[in-house]
Amino acid sequence: MADYKDCICIACRNKFEPNDDIVVCPDCGTPYHRDCWQENGRCINDELHAKGGSWKNPNEDKPSSEDAAQVTCDSCGQMNNAKNMFCTRCGKALGNQNTENMSGENSGNWQTAFFSIFDGSANAEGSGIDMDGVSVQEAADFVGNNVQYYIPRFRLFHDKKILPNFICLFFPHLWFAYRKMWVFALLIVLISFILDIPSTLITLAYQSDSILAAVQPSLAMMGEEMADYIRSNMLSFSELIDSHYNVLYWVEFVCSYLNLAMRILLFLFGNFMYYKFAIKKIKAIRSDSRSLIDVQSRIRMAGGTNIGLLFLMLLVQLVLSSVIIYLILFI
Repeated sequence: MADYKDCICIACRNKFEPNDDIVVCPDCGTPYHRDCWQENGRCINDELHAKGGSWKNPNEDKPSSEDAAQVTCDSCGQMNNAKNMFCTRCGKALGNQNTENMSGENSGNWQTAFFSIFDGSANAEGSGIDMDGVSVQEAADFVGNNVQYYIPRFRLFHDKKILPNFICLFFPHLWFAYRKMWVFALLIVLISFILDIPSTLITLAYQSDSILAAVQPSLAMMGEEMADYIRSNMLSFSELIDSHYNVLYWVEFVCSYLNLAMRILLFLFGNFMYYKFAIKKIKAIRSDSRSLIDVQSRIRMAGGTNIGLLFLMLLVQLVLSSVIIYLILFI
C-alpha cells in the first residue's frame, strides 16, 4: 500500500494517520479518507481532472530527513546542520549556502581583497577555532550583513588582536553606530568634539566676518539691539582668540594628534572591539531564559546593523557644533 504519511486529505484538510481507512480516486489517484469520499460522492480534485493529470505524492520528491539535516564541510569534514552558513568547527563557508546573497554585500569588495593581501591567513585552513565559547553559526547570526568579511576575522582573534578596519580610520563613530555599538559611537563623538574645540574656536574667530554676513538676514529679524549684541559678542570672541592664539595653536596641535592617535587605535582594534561586543551579547542572550523568543531569533535581533543609529550620531554631531556657535553668539 502506498505511504500517505504527512499527506493531506483535500476534503477535510487533515493529515492521514497510519491507521486511517484511505481510498483513492480511480481516475487521478488523489487519496481521501473513506468517510470524506463517501460524503462528497466523487473526487473533488477538479483542477487535476481538467488537466488530465495524476496525483503525485509530494514526499517522494523530498530528500530523506537524515540527508537534509546535515551537510559535510569541504574543508575539515565536519558534519553540520544544513541550515548553517558556516562550519561549526573550522568556520569555513558551507557549500550549501550562498554567502554573498545572504550577506547582501559583494564578497569581492575592495576591503576584503585588500585584507587578503595584507593578511593571507584570513582564509587559512584551521580546526578547533576558539571563539570564546560562541559557535561560528551564532556569530554569523549576530553579524548579519557582510558575514564573509567578519567571520574570517573572528576566527583569528584567538591568535591576534590587530586586524585593521579602514572605515574606523575615517568614520569610526558612524561604523560603530551602524553596528549597533551606540555607546562606543557616542563616546567617540564626544571625545572628537572635545578634541576639535581648539580648532573650531580658531576657525570661527578667523571666519567671524563670513559668519556675520551669513546670519545677517536673521539678525535683521531680531531687532537692532539684539543684532548689535551678537555682533559685539562675535568681535569680542575674535579679539580674545587673537590675543591667546599662540597658546591655542599648541593646544590645537596636541589635540589634533590625540584625535589622530584615537583613529589609528580604532583602525587597528575596531574589528576586535566588535568581536568582543558580539561575544558578550551572544552569551548574555544565551544565559537569559526569561524570553519566550528563541535564542537564534534574539541573537539576530540584537546584532545586524541599524542605519537609524548612524543618522542619530550625525544629528548629535550637528547639535554639538551648534552649541559652540550659540555660546559664542549669545553668551
